[in-house]
Amino acid sequence: SRHCDDGSQLFNSGICQAHAKLPKWMRTNVKTLRYEHHSIGRKDIPCGYQGLKRVMVDFFRTAKAHSASVLNRQMETFRASQAKSCEKTLSFNKQTGNWMENPTK
Repeated sequence: SRHCDDGSQLFNSGICQAHAKLPKWMRTNVKTLRYEHHSIGRKDIPCGYQGLKRVMVDFFRTAKAHSASVLNRQMETFRASQAKSCEKTLSFNKQTGNWMENPTK
């Protein structure tokens, strides 16, 4: 989360000038911490640090299950690529200068 305390004016979207110049990948993940009970934008965390605490509790409640599912998908992809690589091998042909597939028996 972020707190706009640099003193610059807020744009119509509720984001200060310093945060509007963040890289695109960071803009989609950064949220604004607001002390008011209402939010201006959809990337706001209202109610100050109490709101931040609520967001952090929600994050860590779901993080373990989400990371386990990501790891399972990664392992499935790894096993599939291992099985696929066992089906054929590559060898380098010195005469042609190319790699050739040799099916394993």
